[in-house]
Amino acid sequence: MATQKGRTSKRQIYEAAKRLFYEKGYLDTTIKEIAERADAKVGTVTYYYHKKEEFFYEIYKELIGNIYSFVDKYADTPLSTVQKFMYFFRVFYDVVLKDPANERMVYEFTDNKSMEYYFEEPLTTLVNDVIKTQHDIKRQEELELFSIAYFGIQRQLLTYYLKRKDHMSYETFLSVIFRTTGSFFGLSRKEINETVLDMERFMQKNDVAEIKFLV
Repeated sequence: MATQKGRTSKRQIYEAAKRLFYEKGYLDTTIKEIAERADAKVGTVTYYYHKKEEFFYEIYKELIGNIYSFVDKYADTPLSTVQKFMYFFRVFYDVVLKDPANERMVYEFTDNKSMEYYFEEPLTTLVNDVIKTQHDIKRQEELELFSIAYFGIQRQLLTYYLKRKDHMSYETFLSVIFRTTGSFFGLSRKEINETVLDMERFMQKNDVAEIKFLV
């Protein structure tokens, strides 16, 4: 019984943090505020989450799992490793960039180099799987360099868009990032075009509103 109570208490704290991040943003939310919203002591919050960044890490991991489950559930045909990865990000961008509060949360992390670990680590295994599938990797150092290059490209393009979106359409951003991603993973122009068209049909057919990031 005590174990169940502990899990419930942690979940209440987690949900309180998500709500506050949605309302105020990650940077403007304090551990004390999370404790107050969850009706918990600060010590209880820090017992489960030693640093505030750990909230984002857990929230982000849950989002990744939910999106991959969504793609698995609704994809009409079997997807290759790289196709599934691109579908993941097509859904991801709609979930996080079409809600100003979600977008703010992601921007606060992508624009802060000290937080990049929490944004990239949950995806590292998935990225490495795609790299190993698409490229002839013989040494761990090569894999690490490919991974660094991929995350650098993604972060730079996303940050650039978020800073200049008043002068750039969402559609332009998607076009550039997926053609860049496809090229990075060795897809031909034809394969990229076909995957992009298939992704758009997937997005039109399925409602991503069932996937939640913060609330």
